Amino acid sequence: MLLRKMLLQIKGFFQNKIIAQGVKWVRAPGIVLAAAAGTLLGVYFLGSVPVDVQGLTLRISALPAFHGGTVLDLFPLGEVSAATHHAPVRLRIRLEEISMDTVKSSWIDGSSHKRTMGIVREKVPGTLVNLALREVAAGFAGGGLLVFLLWRPRLRIALLAGAGGAVLVAAVLAGAGLNYDIDAFREPHFEGPISMAPAAVKTVNDSLTRLDQVKDQTGQVVSNIRALFTSIDSLGVLGDPGREKETRAVLLVSDLHSNPIGVEFIRTLSYYFKIDLIVNAGDITDFGSPLEAEMIEGLKHLGVPHVFLPGNHETPEITRFIAGIKGSYVLNGETLELNGLRILGIPDPFSAAATVEAENPSKQNLIMNSHIESLRAAVKEQGRPDVLVVHNEEAARRLLPEAPLVVAGHTHRLVLERTPEGVLINPGTTGAAGIRGLYSEAGAAYSAVIVYVHPQLGPLAADLIKYDPLSARFSLDRQCYRGQATF
Repeated sequence: MLLRKMLLQIKGFFQNKIIAQGVKWVRAPGIVLAAAAGTLLGVYFLGSVPVDVQGLTLRISALPAFHGGTVLDLFPLGEVSAATHHAPVRLRIRLEEISMDTVKSSWIDGSSHKRTMGIVREKVPGTLVNLALREVAAGFAGGGLLVFLLWRPRLRIALLAGAGGAVLVAAVLAGAGLNYDIDAFREPHFEGPISMAPAAVKTVNDSLTRLDQVKDQTGQVVSNIRALFTSIDSLGVLGDPGREKETRAVLLVSDLHSNPIGVEFIRTLSYYFKIDLIVNAGDITDFGSPLEAEMIEGLKHLGVPHVFLPGNHETPEITRFIAGIKGSYVLNGETLELNGLRILGIPDPFSAAATVEAENPSKQNLIMNSHIESLRAAVKEQGRPDVLVVHNEEAARRLLPEAPLVVAGHTHRLVLERTPEGVLINPGTTGAAGIRGLYSEAGAAYSAVIVYVHPQLGPLAADLIKYDPLSARFSLDRQCYRGQATF
């Protein structure tokens, strides 16, 4: 019995010894792991700084990553990134807020870009130093605090853990700074809606140096448009095509893509051609952002009813903006009756997304088929309209039997097709391919169509209108069959 007791005591002694030794071996790497985890958490939650540049609020952060690089987060447009360095840290610059009042006042004159670049050069070095110091402090606080909370060591151990985290952060940031290559953005990577237009990089590079030229061009184009119509009343060829009291002059437009000159083009045509109604087939913006809404505010002063169908470059925010304009009507699947004409349309399915998506042919075909069936069902339920509006031209062509006049957009091509089933008209791009067209060496023409529609007889005639801002050449091609229901 005594021997058994002695053996149990010996066994207990060795067990306690082994456990104590095991804890000792686990404690050291555990503290190291806790310090590393705390450092990462500290940097992640505390390591960012804000900076304001001419009404733009940016937040700059440097976060751990498997591959180094710099990311420009231009929500809602997407991201532009480049492999600027090899250190395992990613520098992220996120656009958080735009103060429209400040932006307008800051960028209104031609020298604003020089002033802005000067502010950037002044602020960026200090901001980056501030960011580095903040990240080092965050690494120290995070590493030391987590070690203390998990292992409850002596204060000296916790401070050493924090110091180790700070040194690690400083070393990584120093590595990134030493081999940082800003020229890497010559070969950027695009993600999100901005990936649809990589040529925008050239526009950004050119915009600062060509801002004055664009302003002058804008004013000149608007002046030319107005001058073209000063003597319109004396041109007999532009008279109404056998216009009866019930006939309506409908201005068809599409694909403004945020170009304010296109808005002026619409207003000028509406006034001088005595338009009764405007039908807009969509893509009024490029990215569906609030900033772009500022570019098309001229739509608030059209003076005639404006019927709008959201396209694939719209977002719910832009749709609400148009719906809030007095005299504008957004087609939503219910037949709208204006000036004696019944108009029907369902928004492009892609306009329901919060951001504009790059085109995916397989996904687009599947959604388009469903969209076509929805329109056919709406026509069957509500009756055949006088005008059917569909943003996608391919879908519109398949819907020709559903209305005497089908209006489309999307392709930027001016199209008029007469078939036994009906008439398809695509007014092309009333915004000359958008604001980016202002920077194009080749330029682009502004186009629209005025169609004369009788509620009983259908479309009687059409004026196909083009305006080339480079040559200041205006052309009008009339196609009609008077007294017949189709062209």
